[in-house]
Amino acid sequence: MLVAVLSMMVLSACSPLDVLDFLSGCKKSGGSSVVSAGGVGRSDNPTIEAYVSWAEQVAADQSHGYSQARRNSQQDYDCSSLVWFSLKHAGFPVGEGWPFTTFVMGPVLQGLGFAHFSWSGSMADAGQALQRGDVVVNPQSHTEIYRGGGSFVGARHAFPSGIEDGRPGDQGSGADEEIGVGPTSPGLTEAYRYTGSMTTTVPAGSTGRGNGGLAWRCASSVTVPAGSIQADGTHAGPEQARQIARAMLPTKGWGEDQYECLVWVWDHESGWRWNAENPSSGAYGIPQALPGDKMASAGADWRENATTQITWGLDYIQGRYGSPCGAKGFWLSHNWY
Repeated sequence: MLVAVLSMMVLSACSPLDVLDFLSGCKKSGGSSVVSAGGVGRSDNPTIEAYVSWAEQVAADQSHGYSQARRNSQQDYDCSSLVWFSLKHAGFPVGEGWPFTTFVMGPVLQGLGFAHFSWSGSMADAGQALQRGDVVVNPQSHTEIYRGGGSFVGARHAFPSGIEDGRPGDQGSGADEEIGVGPTSPGLTEAYRYTGSMTTTVPAGSTGRGNGGLAWRCASSVTVPAGSIQADGTHAGPEQARQIARAMLPTKGWGEDQYECLVWVWDHESGWRWNAENPSSGAYGIPQALPGDKMASAGADWRENATTQITWGLDYIQGRYGSPCGAKGFWLSHNWY
């Protein structure tokens, strides 16, 4: 009788940290799919178990679906915001603002105590190469969390496809779930494993405000490792370059207002093109460094890497004008900065 009562309580609450000890999974309310603990086990590390189980709970709840427009709503998620909120709910100091994206999440994970490694990305190798809690990433497109037993949990797509269906909640079922578990897509060959040593936190002073940005805020400080985002910036298009810059602004203590000024300045200077070159002066790159090789101080790949150029450009703006809005004010008066 007591077992039956406990089972009813567990089914009604479906809390992943407690329930998975008793049940094989939690059925989605309003759906037929099951998130099962069978075959995936549990991590001996309570921190890892906390964020994986939280993601599993989101996948098990039909009220949560995929949306890039509502990625910060905590009702719907995209792939990287699901990872970000999973970490947040497990106690990681990721802040209170906009989640990271796949473009820039690697350095943040490393700062939080995750060790980077690479694997084949083949489902046939997952059981040998990965452990429960490993975050797998293709920086250009997608990320998920490995559950164990060859199964992943992730926010995968809107229904029936794409990044937005205009409706909250999970409209799909089975293999078409917007947030689901099971085998993942190939190409997620970058992986991050929590080692239990948080070395840094996210930036102080950033506002994390906006309509889809990447900034976040927290009460303590961070040092993003030099060059750690650079692999994501080679030949980056203008939109990706803006996202990279937006993610880097908190390292300067700048928020969304400064991002808007930065966009304005570099829209006028280069259109955010990594190979923009002024035929008259020779100014080069996104920040239009003059001469361009000044940016070598930020990295040897300054000619082709948007992240290197942005790193140099932010340092230049901070040293000369104090902030992007200061640079914009000067530009408005002089038509250059």
